[in-house]
Amino acid sequence: MRTQRSVPPDRPLSLPVGISSCNLSSNGIEQLIDQHFGLLYPDYADHTRPVLVRQARDLAVCTYHGDLERFEEGFLRPAAHIVSGLKAAYLQRTVSPDVGSGWWQY
Repeated sequence: MRTQRSVPPDRPLSLPVGISSCNLSSNGIEQLIDQHFGLLYPDYADHTRPVLVRQARDLAVCTYHGDLERFEEGFLRPAAHIVSGLKAAYLQRTVSPDVGSGWWQY
Protein backbone atom coordinates (compact mmCIF):
# COMPACT_ATOMS: atom_id res chain seq x y z
CA MET A 1 0.00 0.00 0.00
CA ARG A 2 1.28 3.47 -0.88
CA THR A 3 1.56 6.05 1.80
CA GLN A 4 1.07 9.71 1.16
CA ARG A 5 3.84 12.08 1.98
CA SER A 6 2.72 15.12 3.80
CA VAL A 7 4.02 18.53 2.83
CA PRO A 8 5.18 20.64 5.75
CA PRO A 9 2.86 23.63 6.22
CA ASP A 10 5.69 26.11 5.73
CA ARG A 11 6.66 24.58 2.38
CA PRO A 12 4.48 25.56 -0.61
CA LEU A 13 3.05 22.81 -2.74
CA SER A 14 4.71 22.88 -6.13
CA LEU A 15 2.49 22.34 -9.14
CA PRO A 16 3.50 21.31 -12.66
CA VAL A 17 4.44 24.36 -14.73
CA GLY A 18 1.29 24.30 -16.89
CA ILE A 19 -1.07 24.16 -13.94
CA SER A 20 0.55 26.93 -11.97
CA SER A 21 0.75 29.12 -15.07
CA CYS A 22 -1.22 32.33 -15.03
CA ASN A 23 -2.59 31.36 -18.45
CA LEU A 24 -4.81 28.83 -16.73
CA SER A 25 -6.53 31.62 -14.87
CA SER A 26 -10.16 32.30 -15.59
CA ASN A 27 -9.15 35.13 -17.90
CA GLY A 28 -6.95 32.87 -20.04
CA ILE A 29 -9.65 30.26 -20.56
CA GLU A 30 -12.41 32.84 -20.92
CA GLN A 31 -10.45 34.68 -23.60
CA LEU A 32 -9.92 31.46 -25.56
CA ILE A 33 -13.58 30.51 -25.31
CA ASP A 34 -14.67 34.01 -26.34
CA GLN A 35 -12.23 33.99 -29.25
CA HIS A 36 -13.34 30.63 -30.64
CA PHE A 37 -17.04 30.49 -29.78
CA GLY A 38 -18.24 34.03 -29.09
CA LEU A 39 -19.60 34.71 -32.57
CA LEU A 40 -21.00 31.22 -33.13
CA TYR A 41 -23.81 31.17 -30.56
CA PRO A 42 -26.86 33.41 -30.22
CA ASP A 43 -27.21 34.87 -26.72
CA TYR A 44 -23.63 33.76 -26.10
CA ALA A 45 -22.80 35.99 -23.13
CA ASP A 46 -25.99 35.33 -21.21
CA HIS A 47 -26.51 31.63 -21.70
CA THR A 48 -23.76 29.73 -23.46
CA ARG A 49 -20.57 31.37 -22.19
CA PRO A 50 -20.76 30.33 -18.51
CA VAL A 51 -21.36 26.70 -19.46
CA LEU A 52 -18.55 26.62 -22.03
CA VAL A 53 -16.08 28.31 -19.67
CA ARG A 54 -16.82 25.84 -16.87
CA GLN A 55 -16.53 22.83 -19.18
CA ALA A 56 -13.39 24.21 -20.84
CA ARG A 57 -11.71 24.75 -17.47
CA ASP A 58 -12.44 21.16 -16.44
CA LEU A 59 -11.20 19.77 -19.75
CA ALA A 60 -8.08 21.95 -19.81
CA VAL A 61 -7.07 20.86 -16.31
CA CYS A 62 -8.07 17.18 -16.36
CA THR A 63 -7.25 16.20 -19.95
CA TYR A 64 -4.65 18.72 -21.10
CA HIS A 65 -3.01 19.17 -17.67
CA GLY A 66 -3.17 22.94 -17.91
CA ASP A 67 -1.40 23.19 -21.26
CA LEU A 68 -3.57 25.84 -22.92
CA GLU A 69 -1.66 25.78 -26.20
CA ARG A 70 -2.29 22.05 -26.58
CA PHE A 71 -5.89 22.53 -25.43
CA GLU A 72 -6.46 25.23 -28.04
CA GLU A 73 -4.85 23.26 -30.88
CA GLY A 74 -6.19 19.84 -29.92
CA PHE A 75 -9.70 20.73 -28.85
CA LEU A 76 -10.89 24.33 -29.17
CA ARG A 77 -10.00 24.92 -32.81
CA PRO A 78 -11.44 21.61 -34.06
CA ALA A 79 -14.59 22.06 -31.93
CA ALA A 80 -15.11 25.63 -33.15
CA HIS A 81 -14.65 24.42 -36.73
CA ILE A 82 -17.37 21.79 -36.23
CA VAL A 83 -19.76 24.29 -34.62
CA SER A 84 -19.09 26.77 -37.42
CA GLY A 85 -19.84 24.11 -40.04
CA LEU A 86 -23.08 23.13 -38.33
CA LYS A 87 -24.15 26.76 -38.09
CA ALA A 88 -23.34 27.36 -41.76
CA ALA A 89 -25.26 24.25 -42.81
CA TYR A 90 -28.24 25.34 -40.75
CA LEU A 91 -28.16 28.85 -42.18
CA GLN A 92 -28.00 27.42 -45.71
CA ARG A 93 -30.94 25.19 -44.81
CA THR A 94 -29.04 22.03 -45.71
CA VAL A 95 -30.08 20.70 -42.34
CA SER A 96 -33.67 19.55 -42.69
CA PRO A 97 -36.15 21.55 -40.61
CA ASP A 98 -38.04 18.27 -40.09
CA VAL A 99 -35.24 16.72 -38.06
CA GLY A 100 -36.67 15.91 -34.68
CA SER A 101 -40.31 15.79 -35.74
CA GLY A 102 -41.21 12.15 -35.55
CA TRP A 103 -37.86 10.65 -36.52
CA TRP A 104 -37.97 8.37 -33.47
CA GLN A 105 -41.10 6.61 -34.78
CA TYR A 106 -39.24 4.76 -37.56
